[in-house]
Amino acid sequence: MFKALVYCNKSTLRQSIHTTSSCLAGGRWRERRGESCNPNEYGSLVDVPDWSYPDGTPGSLSTGEIKRREHYRNLGKRALKAMEELNMAKELHKKKQASRVKNRREEYSQGLSQKFKDNNIHLCRD
Repeated sequence: MFKALVYCNKSTLRQSIHTTSSCLAGGRWRERRGESCNPNEYGSLVDVPDWSYPDGTPGSLSTGEIKRREHYRNLGKRALKAMEELNMAKELHKKKQASRVKNRREEYSQGLSQKFKDNNIHLCRD
């Protein structure tokens, strides 16, 4: 009888334990609304101060909020630096392309004899 009772308790215990992550509860609903899947990453509960003074001035920032703002500031700086590098690379590419075209035109014009330049005679006639 004791074995049957233990077996029964184990089976009911197994049925009542949830094995899915409780952290993601409501994650799909938040994603559909355009919010973060994890409620602790960003959103109104994280970004808005927890309290304010009675006259309406905001309270001091928590240490987590200070760290989060510093992290976001560093991310913004890195993004700006990457965009500047990308714009510089685009300009450099344009300059290189223009110099290549210029060099090819000069090579082509130097390769033609004076007779062909003056008379505008085409090199290939059928």
